[in-house]
Amino acid sequence: MDREAIEFIKEKESQIGAKIGWRTFSTWFGSNNGILREYGVFLCAFDDSLYFEDFERLPTFLGYPIQRKKKVEYVRYDRTIKASDIKAITLVRKRDAEKAIREKALNPLPKANKLISLFAKTVTQVELSSGELLYFELISIKEFEKIVKELKNGSI
Repeated sequence: MDREAIEFIKEKESQIGAKIGWRTFSTWFGSNNGILREYGVFLCAFDDSLYFEDFERLPTFLGYPIQRKKKVEYVRYDRTIKASDIKAITLVRKRDAEKAIREKALNPLPKANKLISLFAKTVTQVELSSGELLYFELISIKEFEKIVKELKNGSI
């Protein structure tokens, strides 16, 4: 891990007041509350909770920055969630998640079957006990499920 990353982790640990036990990035995030972030999202676990925050990611094409005519002002979004508030974790089709976010859908999306998982982009749907649905584009849903289970058991 490079120096900048170490400093970032230390800053986050200081901010949340706990040692980070696991961390990853999501390249996309959404919520059925109408929040959609195409920015990168830092996601980590500590104690019995998950913390995430997005960060501004400038658009590029072949590694070169693209200037947008209508630049939307970036406002950081961050949140802490207790693992005990997570009701279900499901892999769903990204296109369906985007529609659910736009429409502020109240019902969880159905699980993506093996065929959909092979041929369509998928995201991880996190259903909270409050009824809110969160969507993350993660590298590994299995690793995420394992971490949430460990958080619920108090073993992280």
